[in-house]
Order: sequence, then structure tokens, then C-alpha cells
Amino acid sequence: MAHLRISELAARAGVPTSTLRYYERIGLLSPDARGSNGYRRYGDRAVERLAFIGRAKRLGLPLEDVGKLADLWFTGECGPIQEQLHRFLSDRIEAVARRIADDTAFRSQLERMRARLAPGRRPPASGRCGPDCGCDLEPPGAPGAGPPDHPADLSTLLPALSDCSLNGADAADRVARWQRVAGRAQRRDEAGGGLRLCFPTAPGIAAELGELCAEEARCCPGLRFSLEVSPAATVLTVRG
Repeated sequence: MAHLRISELAARAGVPTSTLRYYERIGLLSPDARGSNGYRRYGDRAVERLAFIGRAKRLGLPLEDVGKLADLWFTGECGPIQEQLHRFLSDRIEAVARRIADDTAFRSQLERMRARLAPGRRPPASGRCGPDCGCDLEPPGAPGAGPPDHPADLSTLLPALSDCSLNGADAADRVARWQRVAGRAQRRDEAGGGLRLCFPTAPGIAAELGELCAEEARCCPGLRFSLEVSPAATVLTVRG
């Protein structure tokens, strides 16, 4: 069994001694013993624990969760550890997916502004920038909307693609549902005469879109829907 001082443990683990002292303060690490001179002494278990902490941190887990996992890892059975780790990783994947969706929406915003500033797209204002010169940091219209001639949401596109068999209150309710769901889209693009909507991958969104597409297909047989679900985004494409 190794009897390492904190500096030796830090060198073996490849972390600063200040990190080890911080881990001790928050309860992630504790010395196995103290020498007669008061120096902390660490054994092989501390080396293994630090290696586990490093692996968990690379997965992006917060230190609080790392501590819980480390305690289970060294004292518990494998089954509960697998279940706990599965939950932690699922939460991490969802967080990464949300960040990717946010980055995708932000990229779309930047691309729209770049398109507005393309040479020859619109003349510069005479003198100082004005509301129509294209230099505004936000594109015209609501956040996340496409260019002004882009369909605002799916409900504006559907009537132009096919005759719907619904009428009256049923049609109004269907349009309202499309408006609600399309309002959650983070990006809208033209797609070969149709429309592509990009949503964050959130619980229930794919099921809601699938149910709505199935209902629409029954009353508008001329429409074609495509639904793609990935950890990064949920994408709905509709064409006539």
C-alpha cells in the first residue's frame, strides 16, 4: 500500500495540490492517515478515487454528482452504480442537446444577418444607419423568424399546399394547434417548396409533432411529412 504525501499524490494524479486541498474541503477526498509530522498520507484508494473523479469530470458531471458516484463506486454494488450513472449521463446528453439547439438557432440568426448584408442585397442608408439598412443586430420580425417573405409558421403554408377536408371549428382548432407547435421552433427554412422546422429535442415534442402530422395527413392527403429525431434536434419537414 502506498503512503503518499499530498505533493506526491498530486504528481501521480496530474493535478495541482490546491485542487486536492479543495477536494478535501468539499468532501471528495480524505487522507488515509497523518504522519507524526502532521503531513497527510494517502493510499492506493486515493489514487483510484482521483482517477475516477477525473473520468467523471471529463463527462461534464458536476462535482456534487461526481462525489455521489465516487461514494457508490467504492462502497456499493455495481447495479445501482449503473442505474445512477445512466441517469446522470441522460441528463448530460439532454443538456448538450439543448446547447446544440441553442447554438444552431444562434447560427441561423447570424446567417440571416449575413444574407441581409450580402453585396447588392439592399442599398446602404444615406448617412447614418437606419431601420432598413440591414445593420440591425436582430433581423426584422419576431425572434427566430426567417426573412420577411418566409412563412411565419406552418399554418400559413398548409392551405397553399393542399385542400383540407376540415371546416369550421375543427379547422380553426387545427390551425391554432399548428401555430402553437410552430411557435416552439428555433429555426425555419424553405425545403424544396415546403417548410422545415427545427425544434429542440425536449420531452414530448416528437410525440406531439407525430400525432399532429398523422391527423393532418388524414384530412390533407396531398401533404407529405418527414420527422427526424436526434439528440441534437427534432426536425419536421412538410411538402405538398
